[in-house]
Amino acid sequence: MANLAAAVTGIFLWVLLKQARKIYAGIGMGITAAGVLLLLAASRSLREEFFDVFRGVWGSLQEGPAEVTGAGILLAILLIWIGFFFEFVLHAHGILYLVITFLLLLAPLLGHTPGSGSVFLMTVFQLVFWTMTGARKLASKNRDLLKNKISIGVFLGFAGIFFIAFLIVSFQGEGLYQAAYGAEGVLQRTVKQITGLDLNASDGRVSRGNLYPTGREQLELVTEEMPTETLYLRGFSGGDYEGGEWQEDRDEEIYALMEENSLHWGQWESWIPGIYESLYFVMNQNMKGMEEGVSDRVLAVRYLNGWRGDWYAPYYSMWSRNNQRYAEDLYGFRYFQQDEMDIRWDNIQTFFADNGDMYQEVQAAYEKEAVGIYTQVPVEEIPRLTDLCRENPMEDLDHITSFILYTLQSNTSYTRTPGMFPFNEDPVEYFLFQGKEGYCQHFASAAVLMYRLYGIPARYASGYAVSPSDFEQQEDGTWRAVVTDVSAHAWPEIFIHDYGWTPVEVTPSGNGDSVHYPGFDAQMFQEIVADREWNMAVPSLQNREQEKEEEVQEAENAGSLPETDWKIQGKLAGFGGAALAVLCAILYRSYKKRDLWIRKGGMGRLFDQLLFDLHFSGRMKSYQGWEEDFGQKLAEEIPAVSEEEAEQIVRTAREAAYGNPEEFSGENYQAAYTGCLKIRSYILSKIPATRRFLYYLRVSFRQFSL
Repeated sequence: MANLAAAVTGIFLWVLLKQARKIYAGIGMGITAAGVLLLLAASRSLREEFFDVFRGVWGSLQEGPAEVTGAGILLAILLIWIGFFFEFVLHAHGILYLVITFLLLLAPLLGHTPGSGSVFLMTVFQLVFWTMTGARKLASKNRDLLKNKISIGVFLGFAGIFFIAFLIVSFQGEGLYQAAYGAEGVLQRTVKQITGLDLNASDGRVSRGNLYPTGREQLELVTEEMPTETLYLRGFSGGDYEGGEWQEDRDEEIYALMEENSLHWGQWESWIPGIYESLYFVMNQNMKGMEEGVSDRVLAVRYLNGWRGDWYAPYYSMWSRNNQRYAEDLYGFRYFQQDEMDIRWDNIQTFFADNGDMYQEVQAAYEKEAVGIYTQVPVEEIPRLTDLCRENPMEDLDHITSFILYTLQSNTSYTRTPGMFPFNEDPVEYFLFQGKEGYCQHFASAAVLMYRLYGIPARYASGYAVSPSDFEQQEDGTWRAVVTDVSAHAWPEIFIHDYGWTPVEVTPSGNGDSVHYPGFDAQMFQEIVADREWNMAVPSLQNREQEKEEEVQEAENAGSLPETDWKIQGKLAGFGGAALAVLCAILYRSYKKRDLWIRKGGMGRLFDQLLFDLHFSGRMKSYQGWEEDFGQKLAEEIPAVSEEEAEQIVRTAREAAYGNPEEFSGENYQAAYTGCLKIRSYILSKIPATRRFLYYLRVSFRQFSL
């Protein structure tokens, strides 16, 4: 419809220009523009469609698929108007050329891969444009030459260039991509080194492009004892995930809730953050036997490029000197490694017993509030990931971690050059379901969201991951590591009782060890994979998407409404004229929009529409759906469903209306959903053709009783 509107508008303006004077063409363009503006002013729905178009392009459309046919038609008319003005009134050919070329080049960034037909037509356009432009310029300089010969020569010349380019891309495409990435990498590294943008490894941005470390030195680490585990230095912890970016953690909010709901410390409320932030170090330090066993470690951190306000802290640590820097660019921590943690609340040293009770209260209060805060997910932004976790329930943390690793390892691959992510796609969804290539930021973000969807408190963390092999012993016996931006890293951290926030390595080529946390390691992961019979060599998400499409197709074949309004529109267009055809098109759009709204609204809307369909067809007019014998009567009236299916529909509708939707299984819901569609299809097939038009009209504009 948008293409048709554009064609009609273009022909109309062309006829005015060729058959009348330019002034009439200008009047026609003015009328067209005025008509568009009047429609926008008069129709609130059209204005909303325009907003949906722009929200969709920039990735902020939260309501899912939106109907934008009207806006598409008006935009097509407006673009033809603008193009006509520049091309035929101002004769500014270059502007139209740049716009068309820019749109094609912009398509991949907006998540659209141009088809072969589009690329072919674009090539023809380029050839014709440059042939006409080149011939005109050559003819003006060589008036003795025939213009058609010049045109042919220019055309053949540009055709040859495109043909050679096609051969090069066909046989050396990978080399060209690598060359482009290499050039981009040199540019990025140069800009980072000049501006210092590479100095900050702690933020919540999820990159939509390639990653090019410069190798520039960032930190100097000095410790008295060589680490035996990867040293994760956290500079940022993510709270809410919004628009493809992690916001700052919400610990300040949690501390306030701890005081309000659990601790009630009154004037000592200001102690809560300090106690919690050092809780796990202090408790581990005060276990019985600790003075004879493992001692805490000391870590000094020095900025090699000047302090920029970012602190990088190890896990299970405590500040040295009360949060004060030793010097302008130096600060330190005392910390334990993960394998040195052994908090047992019945093993506290006697002198620390009273404090131990207070620390245990703080841990319990924090854990209670963290479950509510750090399991929140914007499901409307990540619908496919939400469906994936919902369709694969897991019973405990170890199985959840294993499924996350399995999903990431069997469906994605690590690379620092995944290319540009579309602006209108959520980066995590695009990484996991479409691009399937990325680096630590994408792996970590996907894992955090999956943990949260399964109810496990999780946060996105970024900073540096330093391997034990990066440390070298010095003459004075200390161990020193120089950290570059190559060690910048992102990882998920999960909350574990008696450990607090604990890093989990999920990036295949990350700087950390293979995944592990207390009670879980790579061997357990392999055992769970074997027990669940997951095939690591099979791209599970691709299979799942294909199976889901097949299920949807089967459901539509079994119970979807026949699209007879398309047939009606065709007959009316042929026999009733253009005006009636337009009316039918508008009705169809409205009906399909409402029908989609009904289908996606759950059992409540679907059951409400089912009652309307029954009453409209003259069936069960005295029933409202809540009667005890409704299911039995429904099966008698509609031969397409059995009594058991009818009762299932009634039960599911009642649970959806009065109960918790999560309490009934997906199988029951799917059976009831399919049953409703079968009934609607049967009723529609029995409605006389003379009343079917009225049915579509009533469905399109009826008010629901919900």
